[in-house]
Amino acid sequence: MEESINVIIRTFRLPYTDLYLNINPFTLKMTWIVIGIVILGMLLLKRRLTVIPDRRQSFLEVLSEWFDNMLTESLGEDGRNFLPFIMTLFLFVLVSNLLSIIPTLNSPTADLNTCFGLGILVFFIAHISAIRKMGFRNYFRRYFKPFWWLFPSNMISEFSKTLSHSLRLFGNIFAGGLMLSFLPFIIKMIPRSLGIPLNLTLMPIVTFFFGIVVGCIQAFVFTILAVAYISVLRY
Repeated sequence: MEESINVIIRTFRLPYTDLYLNINPFTLKMTWIVIGIVILGMLLLKRRLTVIPDRRQSFLEVLSEWFDNMLTESLGEDGRNFLPFIMTLFLFVLVSNLLSIIPTLNSPTADLNTCFGLGILVFFIAHISAIRKMGFRNYFRRYFKPFWWLFPSNMISEFSKTLSHSLRLFGNIFAGGLMLSFLPFIIKMIPRSLGIPLNLTLMPIVTFFFGIVVGCIQAFVFTILAVAYISVLRY
């Protein structure tokens, strides 16, 4: 059922143009599910905040403090202004990645369009932030350094950063999904080749653990690269 849903691509023609827009309805549904999970989770956690935090609240406080320290060290005193955006970006990518471990569900970040959308969002945030801090004239001058004739190369370099940022997330999540699909066969094949009795009860546990590790690591990597991209443009 999952495969039949994923291959349905709806094509729309943009009015008064010859351009066509391809939309995957399943990716859109999963994206809205992720947004709902993040919003609902934050609202529930907000209602249960206490002076003496429990384990869940302590973990979130440590996580937010870690991102806050990273932003302050990378972006200076005004780095804390980016904390809501960075935390939201991290939670969205994290929840999206973890959906792949649930049967019949796919991660929105396994769709290249979602990854490009996130990369473009980081691109605009980074460049708008750089213009606000440096001024448009100083911001634009950097593309002519160290020599004016390097302007086309510098422009291509900026767009390639966004492209590589998006493709890295897509490639890792897509490859992780393939690994999860092949993992049961690998778990079956290795013990049989070694003559070791096979315990099938461990297979869901190994697959679940592998999906969590890959999803968490890639969410951290994508978010840290976003912070680094914003930081480089501001200095």
